Amino acid sequence: MKVKLMQGNIFQSQVQKIDIYRAANLLLKKHGNEALIIAQEKELSFMEKQDDAGSSLWHKIGNAVNWMQINPDLSGETCH
Repeated sequence: MKVKLMQGNIFQSQVQKIDIYRAANLLLKKHGNEALIIAQEKELSFMEKQDDAGSSLWHKIGNAVNWMQINPDLSGETCH
């Protein structure tokens, strides 16, 4: 999942929780145990660019990945 984020982009404020969990689920499927590290690297990359919206988004994705790893039976679930 590639999402281009521009600093101050209105799109960022409209990202819903379901999209965060979808992105986290995709990271887990593609990268397995490395998913959290990748999310943290992405967050750091956006922080270095001083892109608060991008770093915040990747922080949320990282939190979702972490939660899904703690609760692996829920990683394949979708919200209804």
